[in-house]
Amino acid sequence: MPSTSLPDPLLQRLGAIEQRLQAIEQSKRNATLTITRQLEAFIQLHTLIGSIPGQLHGWPISADFALRMLHQLLAEPPELVIEFGSGTSTYLLLQGLALAYPQRSGSAQGARSAPQLLSYEHLPQFHQLTAELIAPGRLRRHAQLLLAPLEPWSDASGSYSYYSQLERITAAAIALRRKRQRPLHRVLVIVDGPPGATGPQARYPALPALLQAIPADPARPLQITLLLDDLIRADEQATAASWQALLADRGIAASRRDLPFEKGAMELRFPL
Repeated sequence: MPSTSLPDPLLQRLGAIEQRLQAIEQSKRNATLTITRQLEAFIQLHTLIGSIPGQLHGWPISADFALRMLHQLLAEPPELVIEFGSGTSTYLLLQGLALAYPQRSGSAQGARSAPQLLSYEHLPQFHQLTAELIAPGRLRRHAQLLLAPLEPWSDASGSYSYYSQLERITAAAIALRRKRQRPLHRVLVIVDGPPGATGPQARYPALPALLQAIPADPARPLQITLLLDDLIRADEQATAASWQALLADRGIAASRRDLPFEKGAMELRFPL
């Protein structure tokens, strides 16, 4: 009986085709799962805060990152929120703060308890768009939307281009401490800028600048929660590793959690 075996080169090509088809099928399953998760997160966001202006995909934060951001804010309401990179996230943070710190309009007690949001943006057009987006919010007066052009910044690790007006963080922390008549307890930091096109590890300065800007109080350690978006990118992965090394060098115990979001994300928590 004649052999029906195929030549080795043909078998190899057929095997390669089968592997490619399997990869395509897996990619389709992954895409479907991602879309499903984003829809679920968007529905939960809508349930929390109602209609959401702007986009939650592509350049802005994704719905899964936005939901994690709000869950953190509501679970452990901070006295100070710092955001590097403004946009739809700024609106969502203000809505989340309204839920975390309910108050009656004009209430003196509410004014004392309302937290501070510092939002950094280096591009005038995006600064203007964000200003228009958050203008109707009743907590707008508690947000400082800063137009902060990038300027040279450096430490022992190298030179970068980073947001100007970082001294406003120190000023806000001091003002809040005086208003509350006690040290800050929690700070939430959202790192979603500047874009990677501005240089290698463009977001690295966020952590060392924060450590420099907020004075430590040995009597009452401050809990920092930092959320980094876009961990799917190699540059953000390098930044996360650099942050961990920096904290370790300073003897600061930190816990890291990588979040399996559409664009990847990381949560870094540590006392200061």
